[in-house]
Amino acid sequence: MKRQLQYTLMLLAASFLAGFKSVDNSWQEITVADYDKIVDVAESFFKQTTCTVEYKMESFKTHTDKNAHDAQFGKAIISGKNMYSNFLGIKTIQNKNYRIVIDSVDKTILIANPVNVTEYKPLIENYKVFKKYFASIKKLNTVEGFKLELNFKEKLKIKKIMLDVNKDGFIKKTSSYLNVAISENPANEKAPKSKPRIETSFLSYKKNVTIDYKKYFDEAIYFIVKNGKMTPNGNYKNYTISDTRIKQ
Repeated sequence: MKRQLQYTLMLLAASFLAGFKSVDNSWQEITVADYDKIVDVAESFFKQTTCTVEYKMESFKTHTDKNAHDAQFGKAIISGKNMYSNFLGIKTIQNKNYRIVIDSVDKTILIANPVNVTEYKPLIENYKVFKKYFASIKKLNTVEGFKLELNFKEKLKIKKIMLDVNKDGFIKKTSSYLNVAISENPANEKAPKSKPRIETSFLSYKKNVTIDYKKYFDEAIYFIVKNGKMTPNGNYKNYTISDTRIKQ
């Protein structure tokens, strides 16, 4: 009876495991055409009518450090032709009339003409521009999606970029391995230098959400226009305005 029970449990375990597809745990080199298709899917999210993404950028002193020495959080929103981004002390806002860049460090407000919002990809730079510098492109399937390893040719300032991609084809994390040594303490000339790693984690992809226009896109938060003159407003009264718009 005991042996029969053990045999039954073994059959159940085998049938249970058989229901899962095994993951190929070996890196496979892929073509540039395959790579382009992956990037198209990753960037397609930002062509949604309304979407938001939150992210975190961490810097590490070396390629192998496990503890980040700096972390910054950011947020990006697209709603129709309106766009909002807030990262590293710089806000970029766009509505139908203006494209506004606010630098909280220099305390400046730059005003320009609106651009095509569908070309906006927060922090997911268009990796297609890197193609001519690739030495190889490798892909590894994982339980959660897949990884890409983008190896660059020698003598470039970046050694490689690793992309973690989820099952929907959206990027979860980018890891950039720099190929130049940077001082670990710029204030100290004798401080050691090392080649850093920068990671950007995309914490939340959301679409079809309701966005408060006045909270994110209204230029009145930053300046008011009276008799054709732009004047800083509210918390930005001590900022300098520069209008670079081109008449259309």
